[in-house]
Order: sequence, then C-alpha cells, then structure tokens
Amino acid sequence: MIMRYIGVRELKESFVTCINSGEEIVITKRKKPIARISPIKSNSPESALLEIGRVLTEAGINQKDASRVLKQVRKELYG
Repeated sequence: MIMRYIGVRELKESFVTCINSGEEIVITKRKKPIARISPIKSNSPESALLEIGRVLTEAGINQKDASRVLKQVRKELYG
C-alpha cells in the first residue's frame, strides 16, 4: 500500500485531494507523525460494521437498543 506523509498545514489546504487519492496518509506536525488516515477496503469487516451502523442510525435505533437486541440474539443462538 502506498503511504504518504503530509504536514498539518498542507493537509488543511488539500484535504479533499488527499482523501480521494486512496492512499494511506500519515499526518505530521513538526515532522513527527501524529495521526494516520487509511482507506476502508470494500467488503471488509470494518466496511460491514460501518454500513450496519449507518442503517441503524437511519432507522433511529440508538446504541443502547442495538446492544440489547444483539445480546438477545446472541443468547438465543448460543445459549
């Protein structure tokens, strides 16, 4: 995977371009790494979880209710 190092100031000026590049970006401040932005691969577990979260949010289901339902389903499936 291609990794690009970019300073905070440069990132502020070209954020959209950087995000659309598809590269992993390491953000630096005074030449020291402070954060990393990486693309989400399609069909990955992370992608699936984010999609589930989006659907639940759009349906108006909060985290507490979603957790309660998941616990009930887990209990029914695995005892």
